[in-house]
Amino acid sequence: MSDLKTDFAGDRGDLFALALRTGVLSVLTLGIYRFWQTTRLRRWYWSAVRPGGVALEYTGTPHEKLMGFFVAVLVLAAYLTVVNLAAMFVAIRLSAGLPDLLTYAVGAAPVALLPIVFVARYRARRYILSRSAWLGIRFGMDPGAWGYAWRACLYWLLTALTLGLFWPLKSFQLEKYLTDRSWYGTARFTQHGSGLTLYGLAIPFFLGIWATIGVLVQVGLTGDGGWAWYLVVSVPLTLLGGVYFRVASLRAMAGL
Repeated sequence: MSDLKTDFAGDRGDLFALALRTGVLSVLTLGIYRFWQTTRLRRWYWSAVRPGGVALEYTGTPHEKLMGFFVAVLVLAAYLTVVNLAAMFVAIRLSAGLPDLLTYAVGAAPVALLPIVFVARYRARRYILSRSAWLGIRFGMDPGAWGYAWRACLYWLLTALTLGLFWPLKSFQLEKYLTDRSWYGTARFTQHGSGLTLYGLAIPFFLGIWATIGVLVQVGLTGDGGWAWYLVVSVPLTLLGGVYFRVASLRAMAGL
């Protein structure tokens, strides 16, 4: 299986035409057709990827995505209502001597969305795998969305506290969590390697983000706006370095 050759048999012209048609329909229907667009594009991608000369199969339907969207909206609305009410209740009880506490509590409420975002990311991956098959055998993924969510929140916090230095380890650990819970038939996937091997790929990002932070600190301390011109270089370097790391790290973890 490790020596299995994978071919890509898709035509870029056909893909462009499909994306254009479905994109126009999505705009005309105010986004409703997006669920059909996603399904058709995934079926095209899956059929174009052919391990061992046999195409992958995508069995998801747009109706599943549409119903999932409605359920997600209801759950999100209920979740935000509970979080906002709880935050306001606590803030009101504690804001006797701190009049600004209520404002801070309401402003911080969106932070509570982060776990939901990570839960949704895990469930989306699980859904895609459960609707993918090869040689008539399905892929799948174990439950574990909330475990992924609290790990992601913790790793992102560490990444922020270390000014981005923890990012390669974060990327590896989260991808390992996803991979180790995925399977094909009765065979389980395992993520090998170490996050330390990804640090070389993150050098452009590190240079960009640290230069950006340095410029902002310098401007804040000295008030000299002339330093802001360096952001023209550091910000694009950060963005391009981040994109490069994302692509290169996924290839490295996949053994490509």
